[in-house]
Amino acid sequence: MESQDFVQRNSAFLLSVFGILSGCVAGLTAYFLKSRCTKISCLCFHCERDPLPPDAVETTETNEV
Repeated sequence: MESQDFVQRNSAFLLSVFGILSGCVAGLTAYFLKSRCTKISCLCFHCERDPLPPDAVETTETNEV
């Protein structure tokens, strides 16, 4: 009963914190996708990848409306 009351009283704060954390994760993901690094390590996550060549990124078509 007490935890439900806490959520009801602090719902705006919890929603703000969740939104900020989600934005940070989205920003990090976008940074990693655009980076030219082959090995990425962030906190406890490790990734080894083969990025696209720079000329392939420029020729990728996007569908803009």
